[in-house]
Parts: sequence; C-alpha cells; structure tokens
Amino acid sequence: MTASLPNLTLASLPAPTPAGSIQFFDGYFPALEAGTYTIGVAHTLAGTPGTPPSYTMPTQTFIVQAPEFSIDTTIVQSFYPPAGGSDVYGQQLPFIVLTDPALPWERSLIPGQGQPSATEPTPWMALLIFAAGEIELPANSNNPVTAMPVSQLLAADPNVLKPQLPSGWVAADVLASQTQTITITGAAFKAVVPSPADLRYMVHCRGVNTLDEGELLLSVLLSNRLAVTNATITPAAPLRYYAHLVSLEGFADYMGPDGKAIPTKPNSSDPMDVQLVSFFNWTFTSQPESDLGFEEIIKGLIGSEQSESTTPSAQGALALPMPPNSNLPQPVQNRLVEGYVALRFVSGSGDDSFAWYRGPFSAAVPQALPTVGNPPVPIAQAQNADELMIYLADQGLFDLSYAAAWNIGRGLALADPNFAQNVSAYRQAASSAVNLLAQRAARPHLADVADPQTLLARDVARRGFTRQIGAGLGRQWTAALDSARQGSVAATRSRQRTGRARRQSTLHPRSMLADPAVSQAVSTNLGAAIESVAAWLANLSLLYPLPFSYLVPDPRMLPVESIRFFYVDQDWIEALNAGALSIAIHNSADVALQAAMLPQVHSAVARQRQALFSRSSPAAMPDASDSPVGMTGMLIRSQLVSGWPQLVISATLGGAPVNIVRNDCPAANVRLCIFEGIPDTVTLAEPYQGLLFGVEDLGIYPRCVTSAALTGALLANEDPIKPTLRTPASGYAGGVLDVQATATALESAVGVKPFVAGAVVQWNGTPLSTTFVSAEQLTAIVPASLTASPGKAVVTVVSGGATSLPVNFIVDAPLEIDAINPTLVQVGENDFTLTVAGTGFATNAVVQWNGAPLTTTVISLAEATAVVPAAQVAVLGTATITILSNSATSNGMTLSIVGGDPVINTLRPNVVMAGGEGFALTINGSGFTADAVVQWNGSALPTTYVNDQQLTARVTASLIANAGSASVTVIVGGTTSNSVSFTIAGAQPTIGLLQPSVALAGGNQLRLVIDGVNFAANAQVLWNGSALATTFDDAEQLTAIVPASLLTAAATASVTVSSGGVTSNAVEFTVLAPQPAIGLLEPASVVAGGPQFTLTITGGFGAGDFALQMVAAPEQQSFITA
Repeated sequence: MTASLPNLTLASLPAPTPAGSIQFFDGYFPALEAGTYTIGVAHTLAGTPGTPPSYTMPTQTFIVQAPEFSIDTTIVQSFYPPAGGSDVYGQQLPFIVLTDPALPWERSLIPGQGQPSATEPTPWMALLIFAAGEIELPANSNNPVTAMPVSQLLAADPNVLKPQLPSGWVAADVLASQTQTITITGAAFKAVVPSPADLRYMVHCRGVNTLDEGELLLSVLLSNRLAVTNATITPAAPLRYYAHLVSLEGFADYMGPDGKAIPTKPNSSDPMDVQLVSFFNWTFTSQPESDLGFEEIIKGLIGSEQSESTTPSAQGALALPMPPNSNLPQPVQNRLVEGYVALRFVSGSGDDSFAWYRGPFSAAVPQALPTVGNPPVPIAQAQNADELMIYLADQGLFDLSYAAAWNIGRGLALADPNFAQNVSAYRQAASSAVNLLAQRAARPHLADVADPQTLLARDVARRGFTRQIGAGLGRQWTAALDSARQGSVAATRSRQRTGRARRQSTLHPRSMLADPAVSQAVSTNLGAAIESVAAWLANLSLLYPLPFSYLVPDPRMLPVESIRFFYVDQDWIEALNAGALSIAIHNSADVALQAAMLPQVHSAVARQRQALFSRSSPAAMPDASDSPVGMTGMLIRSQLVSGWPQLVISATLGGAPVNIVRNDCPAANVRLCIFEGIPDTVTLAEPYQGLLFGVEDLGIYPRCVTSAALTGALLANEDPIKPTLRTPASGYAGGVLDVQATATALESAVGVKPFVAGAVVQWNGTPLSTTFVSAEQLTAIVPASLTASPGKAVVTVVSGGATSLPVNFIVDAPLEIDAINPTLVQVGENDFTLTVAGTGFATNAVVQWNGAPLTTTVISLAEATAVVPAAQVAVLGTATITILSNSATSNGMTLSIVGGDPVINTLRPNVVMAGGEGFALTINGSGFTADAVVQWNGSALPTTYVNDQQLTARVTASLIANAGSASVTVIVGGTTSNSVSFTIAGAQPTIGLLQPSVALAGGNQLRLVIDGVNFAANAQVLWNGSALATTFDDAEQLTAIVPASLLTAAATASVTVSSGGVTSNAVEFTVLAPQPAIGLLEPASVVAGGPQFTLTITGGFGAGDFALQMVAAPEQQSFITA
C-alpha cells in the first residue's frame, strides 16, 4: 500500500470531481473483505444416458490482504492539530487524512461478520485522543507506544484486555511480525472510545481536485473528542493530549457506554487495562481560550462606525466626528462630513491663516474638477500648484487639497534621484525622437513615408534609397554621367557656382505632436525608458510612497479600535502624478511634449499597476488603458491588525468579487485596503487554516447551502441544537461527544422528499424538455439558442407543485486574454512562470510565445500559467503572448525584455510609524541575485533572497525610532540600484444581523435575535410594520417572539426596529416552503456558441436544501449533509 494507490481508484467515482472543488462520500467500500478465498468450477453434462459422469475440477485459492497490525505511515497526508502544537483547540475535533481512501473499510469491526458497505459503513479503525493521565507511560519514558511481536500482543494476560480475534485468524507470518501498541485504563476506554453507532459518522471519504494536489481520493478520520482544557482548575490550565490512530477490530462488544463491562483484574474491582494497536500518533497541547477573541473584536469594530457622529452620512466614513450640539456653520459642517480638516496655512506673503485640506481619501463621493490654468488644461497637465488652489468665496478660505497633492508628488519625485534621472532620460529621449521625426519627415527622399514608426527606424534611409533605386534613380545617374562625358561638365559647374544655395525646409517638432500616431510611435521607440517612469508612477498612484499623515491628516478621523470607509479621489491622484512629472518640464517645448505623451504614459502606468496586485476576478480585468476610476477603500486601526497579521479580506458587489488593489499595513495596528470598485459587502475573516471540524459555543445551526442569496442563512426555527456530551468519568477530562445522540437530534429537525414523476426543469423560468431518471436525478435538454452568448442562467425544478431554490448556471465568455504577469522581465533571467488571465481557456489550452507553444498549466477558464525557458529572454526585445485553445488563437499581449541591472520598483511597507517595532521589509523589483544586499541609508541590512524579483530584509526598531525618511538601495555584484525613499511617519438604530434569518413554513413560534446598534430600552421589533413581543437585552441586541401564525406559508417579511420614534433599516426574513433542491448540475457550465446539450440535475426535494454546520471559526467548517 503506497501513497499512489488513490490514483487507481478515481474511476470508481460516480463523476469526476470538478476542478477546484471537494466532494464528500460515506465511504470507499472494497469489493472483497480481507481474507482467504477459493475459486472452484462445477461441470455437469446433460442428456447423457445413465448416471451423469463426475469430474474432479481444480480449485484455486487467493488471498485478499489488508493492513491489520501496521500500516505504511507514508499514506498519512496530514493531521490536525499539528504535532507539538500549542493553541486553543477546545472547540475543534482532531482529525487525520489518509491517501488510501479504502483503508478504514477494508476490515470489519467484528472479524468475519461482514464487509462494511454503503448500508453499513462502520469502519474498523478510529482516531482517539487521550489526555495526560488517561494513557499509560512505560517506566522512564514519555512515549506511550511499545513495540512488540503480534504474537505477544495476542497472548492472554489476566490484567489486560486484548483484541478478541477468532482462533487461527492470524497467519503465522503475521504473528511473527512487529506491531506498535498503547495501553490505556479500562475506565479511559469506556469514557473515550466511540460506540459502533458513533463510528459511521466519524469517518468519510473525500474527493478533491485542486491545483496543488491534482485529483485525489482520501479518507478522513475524525476524533469524537473536543480537546478541552482542564476546567477543574481556576484559571483553566493547558492540557496535553496524545492522539492515536488505532485498530478497534475485536473490541466491538465493549465499545461505548452501552457496551459490555470490561472484566476486572484478578482479586481487584478495577477493570482490566486495554491494549490497542497504534498505527500513527502525535501529541499536542490545548490552551485555555482567551477572554477577547476574533469575534468580539470584529463586533467592536462594527459598532465603532462613528456612532458618536450626529450626522448619519458620516457614520463609518473617514471624517472627523461631529460633536453633538456643535452649532458649527453649515458650510463648515459640510466640509467636515466630506473628510476635510482645517490646517494651518502660511501664504507666500507670510500671512498666517488656515485652509481646508483633504487627502486622496474622501468621505463623500468626489466631485470631478474642471479644467485649470490659462489656457485651460486637464488636471493631469497642471504646470504648478497655484493652478490647483481653490478659493471658497463664501468662506474666504482656500481649499489646498489638490495644490498640496501636486506639491507632494513633486517633492516625492525630487527626493528619488533614480526617478528624477529616469524621467529626465525619458524627456530627452522623447524630445530627440520628435525632433528626428520632424527632420526626416522634411527629407524629399522620405516624402512617401507616412508612418511615424517607420520614420523612426534606424534603416529608414537605406530603405528609402532602395525604393528610389527601384524607381529609376540608377538610370538617372547613368544618364548624368553620360552627359558629363559629352562636354556638359563645365556648364554644370558654372551653374553651380553662380546659382543660390538651396535650403532644405524642416517641419517644426511641435507641429508633429498634433498627430496621435506620433506619440504612439515615440512611446514604442522609447521602450524601457517610458516603462521605468510608468512603474514609479503606478506605485505612486496606489499611494505607496505617501506618508500616512497625508492620507489621514488628523488621528481623530481613525480612532483606536475603529474601521472607516472612503472613496479614492482620482483627481487628487491626477494632481499627485502631475506634480511628479513636472520635474521634466523646463520650457514650453517640454509642456507641449508632455501633453502629447500623457495618454501613452497613462497607458503604461495602467499596465504597470496591474502587475502590482493579483485580481480576484480576472474576467473583469480592465484594459491596460483603464484608470482606477471608482476606487474605494477601508482603514482599520485595531489590535485585530497586529493580532491577525494574515487577516483575510474580501469584497463583493452583487455577489461578484471586487478586486483588492492594495492591502497592507502602514503601521503595526493599521491596515489599508483599496478596492477596484465600490463593493456592497466587505468580509473580514480569520486566516484560512484548511477544512477543520468542531462545535460552536452556542451549538449547531442548520444552514442553507443551495441558494447564492441565502447561503449560510439560519434555517432553524428554535434555539440551536446543543451537542450531546458524555459525562466524564471521575478524574478524566471531558469533551467526548455522544455522536449518535447528536446526529439523532439533528435529523429530527429536517426531512427529505424526492423528485416526483412529472418534475420539470426550468431555465430562467422557461420549462425545458425534462426526463425523470430517479427520485434524485432529472435530465433536461438545453437548446443551443439559450447558450449563444455568455452570461448567467437560473435553473430551478418544479416538482409536486413546488419550485426549488435557484441554482446559477454559467455560460462562459469566448477566448480572450485580458492580462499577463509579468509584463516585463530582465534580460538573461532564468526560467520563470508566466501567468495569463482572460476568459474561455479550455483544459487543453496552450500559452504561445511568439507563436511557439510553452509548457502550460490551465488553472481555470480564466487563468493559465506557462514556464518560459531562459533562452527566450536572452536578448533584449519583446514577445507576443497568445493562447491557443480548441484550435482558436486569442488576441496577443506584449511582454518586454529589458536590461539586467538591479532595479527597485516598490517597498512593502514603504511607511511606518516612528517608535514602532522592527519589521520585515519586502523589496520588489528586478535584477536581484542570491548575493544581493539591501542597504538602509548606505548600511547593509540582513537580507534574504526570495527570487530575482523580490528580496526581504530585517529593519530593526532602532532604525525607525525617529520620524524622517531613509534611502533604500540594493547592491548586486558591485552595482547599486536606484534609491527608493522609505518614510517614518509620526443615532439612528441600525440592524446588522437577524438570528435566524430563515425558517421553514409550518413551524412553531421562534425566538428572533436582532443584533445592531443604538437600540433604546423601549425599542420595538416590527414584523411587516406590526409590533412583536420584544425584550431589550442591551443597546446592541433585542429579542422578539415570532408567533407560529406568521410562519404558516412561504413568504418574506420586512423586519425593522422602532426606537425613540426613529425606524431602523429593514432586513428581510425568509419563510421557506418544503421545495425541491438542486444539489449538482452536470455540466456546471458550457462555452458560448456550442451545440445543444443534456443538463443533468442531481438533488432531492424538501428540507434537504441545507447542511448541518459544526464550526469553530467562519472559515473552519464541516458540513454533514442530512
């Protein structure tokens, strides 16, 4: 038995596991149980006279082997908690994952009593955990495991209960083999070991299909015990646990509280000890739970959304809180609500006053600014900060926000000598290219060349000469020479001496700039020069180099333990970039040149910006020329940031993912997120730790899992079901689940009804031609016309007069590349991975490099990766990247191959608060090698080489003790990179949640818990405007009783809270009728424009539309389907 065995079992699946998904099965049941089998043949002749002759036929014996006393431990793929782990595990069930999917069912719990099957899936092995003191340790050892021959294990011992196996059950060669055992007390066996009825729930088979592991079948064994701490000690103390994967073969009679009593030891009332085979083991320590956890901190943040503000529009926004009864003038209040602060302003004449300032983060939707200057130009072409000063005549004050942005951009650009050098080189190269174009366009022999790109080619003169030779220039020269030989030379010379010299006319360069094709040709000709400038501006446009005080000018805007939201003002960023680019302007010619080149610069900035972050929705990726209009963001200042540095943040709009373009920590307790769009939901979650199992403090809630709109919504119409725990034996830790009793309680709350004959599948409400296959399966014909264009369809089933909850069916978009990453590599780089994002990638799609195929891995319909050999980037130049999928070729995107000196693009972070702790600095760029050293103001830092595009370095607290800035560089082989600057900075009621929010029609009255803020003691819960019996718990929670009469039929109800004469927002409560449920669509998607196909719908009917959730954290879920 090896780890590769599961690959042989995939053909037994009812259907392949979809990519990126996980499937659960009751078990993987072998066709034959382990044992010895004999094959015999009987042959009878019919129709012969007399007694039929008898024939002695041969027999053949074969043996089906299965592990019994030891296993190959390489089949252990993973386990939890980790070996030696020390954490809060009291709400989690330990588990182990095996790469052999059939092992738990290869033997019977009772030897010779029948093979485990789908109807009787009881396994023969279990994962048990024992607390310290429940398991015997050999003398002078901390390891409870003892190795011995199998014969010694099975030898009778009056003090020890051994596996009860039939005589002759074990072969002689097995008796001589080695095994590992543990010994526990009889009391511990009865207290911890599950009953045979429990076992079937504690093991399952799992099919996975992921990018990292491919397609696998696994078996998973859960412990029946929560790793609780010692509650008898105050305060609760840590408790060490021993986890063992054991064989229970031969112990069925004694398992569980209802099993037979274990015999006693001779001359004693104590039960015999029990010796078990241990296949695999580890230890861990369970720590007591802290007083303040993730959930409590999150609730505090939600309640912090500036509830102290008296202006509803400012609640939760990044703005100064408005104190009650402030009596400020309305214009001042308006400014504060929009996120402005009043700062000291010293004018050029020396007058000391104050002015309004707001950074790029606005509490209100930013209003587009008009053109500026004389003559008027867009903000991006502003030539100085004065053009961006806004005078507020009604207040007699200036708004200096955009003027400050211009100055900030210019200051950051001047502080970076590398950028100043790059932008100067870019300006000179662009100016030279335009002048060259003007000169060449005026040359008579190039008069027929209209394409600016061709005019800039090095060999344009040679090509022109070749064209003129082809047009007869050679014949003209021959004729002239013949004339000279015939005596006309003197006359010619005479004319040359007396004639006036001819002057060649030249076009003015500025006249060339009016043609957009000229700027495009110049941009293409500049290559790496414009890309290096764009890379710096892309980093600036995401505000990385800005000190935090420019983003949040007043700390009161972001109090401790708060979360604030904002809009990103694109005009502010335009002014910032304009100031940065202003260092390339020295005269009017530079002004004209920059105005003409700005569209090309913006396009390059957009491309570089896309390379700075990973998009969660590649199909929604904009073109490279897009600007980040509509960006929004979130700031969190909380111990949540430092306590959970890998905090998982996601955002959606109408259920679709919204890309996060920046997500980092400017300070140890501050996290900044910027979204590419305006999400309607932002989710904060603990770092993902994989699929875990456990039980919440409040119990187990049935939750809906078949509707996108209602996923996770509570279905119970009563208090959550508390898990049943066994009563711990005296002196033993508790936490042992009575799994059978808990399962029975859960099953009593649900029911399942099948599809019925005559059921009809609907596509966006239109009936399809449907075939009834079974009570759990239908098929339907989907005409090609319904999938002619990409989009989403809603599939439902009408069965027995009721309609199922909807399931979305996706029609994918055609083949297209939206973006590649990276878009720029260093010449001479080693093999690297190229990521291609787009739509319509088939599983056999191939990434092409200038038309040549690359080794490709297709991750999804929207993403593929390919390995680019070093030989492809050995020479400076460009490559065209395409995708070949199902004989179709996508559009192409350009990848640039640039020079190899070390270059720093970005620092993460690039600003911290003075006086903070040391931190790890990440340097992103190119041209890095294993001997690269990061320098801080010229002094070397401890450096770790990640790859040729990334380094990390350790910055000690002493280096950031005082406010200021530091110069960060990288030295590679004696060559120093560009320098990058690092900054050291110095009462309306609202319903947030209904619990539950869904109930089944026809149920009993239910207790409804309303969580929110600003609830008064006399607050009243309203159901469609009618008052419910309400109990005031506190200012953030109410409880109401919903009578059964309101739950008689499927409907939706609007729940509001009336408090102090003010009504809250409305939250919908759903009453569901028993209805058919779609569990699986096969296929789940098709490509637009294909033929008609058969759609198979697998599911059931009724309250089976949900699963039972046992979780310890939102991302640690186990679903046990009813």
